[in-house]
Amino acid sequence: VNVDDYKTAFLTLAKMKAQYKEISRLSLSNPADVTKLHAFVKDKGIKEKVLNLLFGSERNPEIRPNIIFDITAKHLHDLQEIAGLATQAGYDPECIHILYVLTQWKTAFRRNMARSRVVASNIFIETHRGATQTLQRILSGDLPNTIDGAINIVLCNPENTEFYPGSKVIKDFTYI
Repeated sequence: VNVDDYKTAFLTLAKMKAQYKEISRLSLSNPADVTKLHAFVKDKGIKEKVLNLLFGSERNPEIRPNIIFDITAKHLHDLQEIAGLATQAGYDPECIHILYVLTQWKTAFRRNMARSRVVASNIFIETHRGATQTLQRILSGDLPNTIDGAINIVLCNPENTEFYPGSKVIKDFTYI
């Protein structure tokens, strides 16, 4: 589950159909437009709708699929919310894991500026700072009791990433 996929989908719909004209001319390479698109998706309540579909009363309680949330977790309550809903839906806290990809902010910023969706600098810094604070809280044991699985921190160092020969498929990487 990645909120950026919803942003791209809404932008595609806006360009293909006469729907959502207020976002039809936005460009993912323009940081101001990315901010507007983020606000648009947030105002639509997409996150809440997705969480309700995954964990709400309308779903089949016997089916609990594996779900990966691709989030920055710039606030600890983001993790608490998802884990709380998951345990209410019958997921065992021991099966709720955290995989944190630790990237130096300079490397992450360079990647942000080089990709097709560019986040504004102030939002990038705020998000990176918040995610760092969340990781510090996780490492100090400040986790809700609804998360009791593994916590792995991937050290996002390209020099420590090993690929299968002749492939872009990752074979191994450094993590703790």
